[in-house]
Amino acid sequence: MSKIPESDDNNYYIELKLRGEIPAVNTRMTKDKLNPKEFEDFMNLLRTKIDSELKWHGKVGIGILLWLVLMIFLIFEGNWFLWLLWFAGLGAFGYKIISLHKTERLKIQGFLEEQNQYFYHPRGAHWEVDNGLKYLHLNLDYRQSVGDYRPPIEA
Repeated sequence: MSKIPESDDNNYYIELKLRGEIPAVNTRMTKDKLNPKEFEDFMNLLRTKIDSELKWHGKVGIGILLWLVLMIFLIFEGNWFLWLLWFAGLGAFGYKIISLHKTERLKIQGFLEEQNQYFYHPRGAHWEVDNGLKYLHLNLDYRQSVGDYRPPIEA
């Protein structure tokens, strides 16, 4: 389980909650690059963007799980073909769980890239999400290497 790292002068970490109450932002730690209202809007937009995808994956997962439960009752008939169908359903359920995590991560990363480009990079900030989808990381000292490049001035 990913533990949320400690924030410092250049890095702010906050729990990623896709359901329930939105975590509070410590504006002192974010150097006024992020305020509570802005973060609330940011999280609500993120939730809206990935909600439909999560609902679809959830429905498919529940369908597969119901298939597995039904197959358990039918397996007692002793038919090897039913066993094969049960294991296929179990594999599909496992794949769906892994796929859901990857899809969720890609959706969140896409959203963060869009927000970074238009709102946060101009302020010198950059959002990232951890691999376990447990927290968001706001880099408060972000410098674009290509966009901010200025050749040396010759005297």
